[in-house]
Amino acid sequence: MTTLHRFRVEKLIRHIVSERLSSTGIVVHKKDVTDAEFVGYLKEKLIEEAKEVATAKDQADLIEEMGDVLQVMHVLCRTLNIPLSAVEDARASKEVRSGSFSKDTYCTHVDVPRTHPNYPEYKSRPDDYPEMVGA
Repeated sequence: MTTLHRFRVEKLIRHIVSERLSSTGIVVHKKDVTDAEFVGYLKEKLIEEAKEVATAKDQADLIEEMGDVLQVMHVLCRTLNIPLSAVEDARASKEVRSGSFSKDTYCTHVDVPRTHPNYPEYKSRPDDYPEMVGA
């Protein structure tokens, strides 16, 4: 008898991947989740896929990983009954309101007067905006 070794996965996988694993002798254990859990797992998957975009080795890999991000976005929109067009409208609106990203907009740091209305926002988020004391 073959000894099976159990590995924790704890993430969403595509249904065809599940079928493929099962067809090769791997026992896939799955569970039904609530709608709220599914949305949470989709958000986790979105982060996972975005990290894979960040570590893509070449353009082909980058395109595939960006496709995975888009796939998760499609499922998340469908699950939450949000038209993908609404997401695109929000993106376009924010671009008009706040601009886009370009090579010349990388911000290294900001100097904020203590009396400025944005000062509390920077000060309250030291993990995102560490204060450069003595700089």
